[in-house]
Amino acid sequence: EVAYFREDVIIEAGNKLGIGTTSPVSSLDIRGTVQVGVDDTGHDVKFFGATSGKYMLWDASTDDLLLTDGAYAKYGTSSDLTIGHTGSGSIIDHGGTGNLVIRQSTADSDIVFESDNGSGGETAYLTLDGSTTHSYFSAGNVGIGTTSPSNKLEVRGNVRVGDGVTAEQDIAYVSLNGNWQVG
Repeated sequence: EVAYFREDVIIEAGNKLGIGTTSPVSSLDIRGTVQVGVDDTGHDVKFFGATSGKYMLWDASTDDLLLTDGAYAKYGTSSDLTIGHTGSGSIIDHGGTGNLVIRQSTADSDIVFESDNGSGGETAYLTLDGSTTHSYFSAGNVGIGTTSPSNKLEVRGNVRVGDGVTAEQDIAYVSLNGNWQVG
């Protein structure tokens, strides 16, 4: 039963609004392009989820898409890649098949991992140098087997240096008895 009809807009008695269709199948059924606002004169658009306090907002004042804490952007038909913020930390989760690739396609540009430096700023800690095949840590100490290294490189455990093919080139430090083993 149709409560209101115009050739391009219909409201069914069952509270379904159809624009561009005479047979709406949901509360709002639009068959065609939807535009909110006018170019260069934006408006906020907010979409609420089923969980209280979770929403997605297009903020026209900053031209940003914002998701509340705990609302995640998921990509892929099986949500293979998830990006979000929990309120206390951020997550990039690749739970699908294949590799997670982080690519810098600009010639001679780097991929730089930065973190808080403890003094209110950020410091680059790991750089993958795009102009060479080098990677380097640019700040702090590196620890393997320890979370608090006191030297530029500190290894807790056995170390093997060499190509793994030529036994004469291998050097292993056995930490249990303090012996150096060469070859």
